[in-house]
Amino acid sequence: MVTELSDQQTGWIDGGGPQKRRIIEWKHNGLRHTCASMHLAHFSNEAYTALQLGHSVDMLHRHYKGLVTREQAAAFWVIETPSCKLEVKPNIAS
Repeated sequence: MVTELSDQQTGWIDGGGPQKRRIIEWKHNGLRHTCASMHLAHFSNEAYTALQLGHSVDMLHRHYKGLVTREQAAAFWVIETPSCKLEVKPNIAS
């Protein structure tokens, strides 16, 4: 899969301000797999993560559990650039 990135998205990746748009190649379902691993590690809600992915909890364990630490996942869910600081928090009913 090939994805075109906006100036703002490129800034997040490069850690700088607006950059010239560029095209990068993604692994098939790479963002989905990353999100699954990070979501499971950060929020520790296996049933909710499995539901979001359309998987069983067993499938989630086989493919995503233990791939990243909770600290890595926490860092993943915080998006920062010099001009934008945003913390993403889940809207999960307890």
